[in-house]
Amino acid sequence: MGLPSTPEPETTRPDEEGGGFRIVSATEVVPDFHLITVEAPVVARHAKAGQFFIAMIDETSERVPFTLADWDADAG
Repeated sequence: MGLPSTPEPETTRPDEEGGGFRIVSATEVVPDFHLITVEAPVVARHAKAGQFFIAMIDETSERVPFTLADWDADAG
């Protein structure tokens, strides 16, 4: 079974305002190349090599694809 199309309710709104997933850290490794760590337990639990995720700032923003480079299913 793959990544669910609708995240589980307890993980879709981890912050008080009802936003998306929490960014744990964001580091610029070299110019224009960033390493972003996101707390997303459902994604981490179902992630497989070669998959992408789509990031959006809000409902009307541009959809930006990112490659899953590493994940920890236990830590989320």
